Amino acid sequence: MSEPVLIVFVDTLFEADLSGLVNERADAVAFVKEVDDPSRFGVAVIGPDGWVVRFVEKPKTLDNRLAVIGMYYIKDSPALMRACQELMDKKIQTNDEYFLADALNLMIKDGKKFRTQMVDVWEDCGKPETVLHTNRYLLEHGHDNSAEHNDNGYLVVPPVHIAPTAVIQNSVIGPYATISDCCHITGSIIRDSIIDEDAHIQDATLDQSLVGKGAVVKSNYRS
Repeated sequence: MSEPVLIVFVDTLFEADLSGLVNERADAVAFVKEVDDPSRFGVAVIGPDGWVVRFVEKPKTLDNRLAVIGMYYIKDSPALMRACQELMDKKIQTNDEYFLADALNLMIKDGKKFRTQMVDVWEDCGKPETVLHTNRYLLEHGHDNSAEHNDNGYLVVPPVHIAPTAVIQNSVIGPYATISDCCHITGSIIRDSIIDEDAHIQDATLDQSLVGKGAVVKSNYRS
């Protein structure tokens, strides 16, 4: 007995209506959003009948701009597994890599009907600059907790998200800064940045920065 599967890539954030999938008539749905430059993504090529003709990974041209956001609904999951196995057995690769898009193309060749569905919001997290863009989006849409951090000995410029276990002294946080658990920040200015858990920032000015877990950033700009 075949069961449906929903595939969601981990480096994407989206808003979409999934309620119609329970009565889906197509064999599969690829969620897409039109972009100006599709060269970093996979795209769906639509035929005159409205069905997906093929998926193209990292296209070289701008002819097709329906970027697949990294979310697929497949009604027949065993068919997907067979396509993936065929992909590996026949060593079907793109740029010396195995891509899900090539397995989906095998399913289309085998007669499966794919349609596309546009999403309302798609925030890509595949590059540092897009991670920061996504952080700004989240802070503007419900994740700002700046009101909880007044009169704590440091200045907050909304929107920000500061974990309750973060220790901050004599600093300016924000706008668009996310400070994770157990961070220690002293004498610093941090804006448009993400500071991961247990990072230590001292006497530094950070803008459009990603600081990793447990990292230490110090500066002598005050001296």
